[in-house]
Amino acid sequence: MLAGPLKKRFELNKQYMISLTNENLLRSFYLEAGLWSYSGNGGTTSATTTSMDGPEHWHWGWESPTCELRGHIMGHWLSAAARIYAQTGDPLVKAKADYIVAELKRCQRSEWRGVACCVPRNIYGPHS
Repeated sequence: MLAGPLKKRFELNKQYMISLTNENLLRSFYLEAGLWSYSGNGGTTSATTTSMDGPEHWHWGWESPTCELRGHIMGHWLSAAARIYAQTGDPLVKAKADYIVAELKRCQRSEWRGVACCVPRNIYGPHS
């Protein structure tokens, strides 16, 4: 891509994509897989770590742990990451995407047995 406004916008978008934390992108998947919980005292617990990263640092709006649309940003993020990597070969983008896919696989092996899901099972009705 040649220098200019389009290249500038592309780099800005790439920086934004990288700035989104893995924990925030995966939070709803971890929650439904039983790999994350919030204690209410500012600390969060995953299956492997405890973090003092409280709600003030989480993604909210549609990504809120209480929103029925939560987690849908993941598909958009993975698609954008794939496009950025295909265009640039950026190893940081690839490493971040690889980590996220591995974590989704870990979620898949967990609570839902074969499905990485970001919303509660009962949201789909009594037969899910």
